[in-house]
Amino acid sequence: MDELNNVLQIVGFKNSGKTTITNLLIEETKRLGLTVSVIKHHGHQAKLKTPDPSVDSMQHLEHGADCSLVYGNGLLQIHDRLGEQDGLASMLDYVQKYPTDIILIEGYKEAPYPKVVLYRDEEDRQVLQDLQQIEHMQWSHAEQLGETMRMWYRTWLGENNETV
Repeated sequence: MDELNNVLQIVGFKNSGKTTITNLLIEETKRLGLTVSVIKHHGHQAKLKTPDPSVDSMQHLEHGADCSLVYGNGLLQIHDRLGEQDGLASMLDYVQKYPTDIILIEGYKEAPYPKVVLYRDEEDRQVLQDLQQIEHMQWSHAEQLGETMRMWYRTWLGENNETV
């Protein structure tokens, strides 16, 4: 995979505002007329919720398919048996097949991409400050968090993406 200059990670511990900020960055990306793909790490202990086992695509997996895709009403649903080791790399390869200006990754703290780090308190900040490629660290409870992140993101986009 070539070096990606259109990838930004949003990382932090549970309940630090990652999904809120990811959604804000998606909206800002679209407001700028750009396309955006999002990869989400499901770091919870529970398994991902999947469609009912009686659904055709799930039956295909049950009978040994390594990948099952379903398309309908303009939406593509994919179930792929990615190994834990190559999950992020495989998903990045996948989203690059589609025209996408920006790839946001929610989670995967240890991945080697530029990061926005959200921290809830000083203890979080101390633990997270040693991650690779931190572009911006932000207290997740700061006043004006949304506007601060929008302004920072616009600057980051201008510096890192020739599309903007």
